[in-house]
Amino acid sequence: MTARGKLPAILQASRCVLTDGDNRVLAHEIWDRASRERAKIGRSLVLACVDNTLDGIGIYLNLVFGEAVPVFFPRDARPELLARFIADFQPNYLIAPLECEALPDGFTQQFSWGAFGVFAADCQRQHAFHEDLCLLATTSGSTGSPKVVRQSFANVVENSRQIVTALGLTSKSKAITALPISYTYGMSVVNCQVLCGGDIVVSDLAPTQKGFLELMLNEGVTLLAGVPQTYAQLNAMRFFKSRYAAGVQTFLQAGGKLAATLEADLVKKIAQSGQDFFMMYGQAEATTRMSILPARDFGSVTGTAGLALAGGRFTVVDHNGMALGTGQEGELWYHGLNVSLGYARSSADLNAPDGFNGVLKTGDVGYVDDQGYVFITGRLKRFAKVSGHSVNLTHLEEILQTALQTEVCCLEKDEMICVCHTGDIDVSRFEGTVRGETNLMLRDFRLHTVPCFPKTTSGKIQYSQLAEVLSDATETPKRVAG
Repeated sequence: MTARGKLPAILQASRCVLTDGDNRVLAHEIWDRASRERAKIGRSLVLACVDNTLDGIGIYLNLVFGEAVPVFFPRDARPELLARFIADFQPNYLIAPLECEALPDGFTQQFSWGAFGVFAADCQRQHAFHEDLCLLATTSGSTGSPKVVRQSFANVVENSRQIVTALGLTSKSKAITALPISYTYGMSVVNCQVLCGGDIVVSDLAPTQKGFLELMLNEGVTLLAGVPQTYAQLNAMRFFKSRYAAGVQTFLQAGGKLAATLEADLVKKIAQSGQDFFMMYGQAEATTRMSILPARDFGSVTGTAGLALAGGRFTVVDHNGMALGTGQEGELWYHGLNVSLGYARSSADLNAPDGFNGVLKTGDVGYVDDQGYVFITGRLKRFAKVSGHSVNLTHLEEILQTALQTEVCCLEKDEMICVCHTGDIDVSRFEGTVRGETNLMLRDFRLHTVPCFPKTTSGKIQYSQLAEVLSDATETPKRVAG
């Protein structure tokens, strides 16, 4: 059976039950009940603005496991973002809430699908699709660009199997939708539960809201997935000492690196509770995940993104693409069946051949040690040239955040390093850190106060937007010149 045929077969055979606390439905029933809707949509390009409700997740399952080629945006996606995607990709259908007041022009409602409407484009484009194309995924770095990742049926099947195996998920695993279904990390949680036959508790609330926590407790959730921002907020609420956390057996973390202080705090709390905490690393270009730090290593192997998933591997190369040895720093390349087909920037790319051929140049700088653990030290695009020095801005941020005990972001502007912060900063300690822990001079820096750090839904800094904010930021006077 081809990967294209395996997805519906997996869904039809799954014993996964979805519930929102009031209603319960088997995953295969969601599939069986929507045969008419799938037939009407067929093999077409669908822009779906859905949420973490039974209707929204049901539409997700029918589109991804069916014939359509969907792309998912948040239910409340900005109109200008939708308009740009529509202009470049010309989707055949738009799925949006029935009560949507700002529906893009050029679409007419054809039928309703639960609480959502299915709207057909007035001008239907006959798209040519790559035969293996399953879905289009937005990337965590997207800031309005319509560039999406082309994921294949085989990518979705393979990466779901890799994750289920690495985490040891079974039909007894019960997850809750703590992440948007428009986010690849959120998609992978749903896909893995369908594959392993575990149940899914559906909630559109934030993990910090009482309604979410009560639902999690009442339904006996055993698996919670989150990003660093999620765990920072939960930790501040003393969640890990509460009754809500007691029944959770497995915590998953991806979407960025945990702050060192937060990681250290979580290590202590997880060690006391006996629960499992898995740290993961991935990109949409690799479907979702590339590596996982086993729960047994949480706290004992620090600073690492873990081990490559079964069937995948990392190599490290220099700027000429030549392989480097163990412990040597360079760009990380990932090899595996979960590597996507490449990018699409318009409808013309939907039938493009495989552009990655199983090898993803991650853009991350790091190394692999002699035990196979992957360490990420920065981004290729996050290096600055200042006073003749090549500066790893990611590493510099970590140094400053550890010393100052507050979040900072570093950018290069006019051959200077701009250190942005949102509140009071200990200027004396900043200067001492620069002098003592870097090979730079104070004159290479500018301190700027910004109202907030623009972030993605997963909590990652959007540096391009921060650069725009920087032009209006207030410079913080440095106490000493030098």
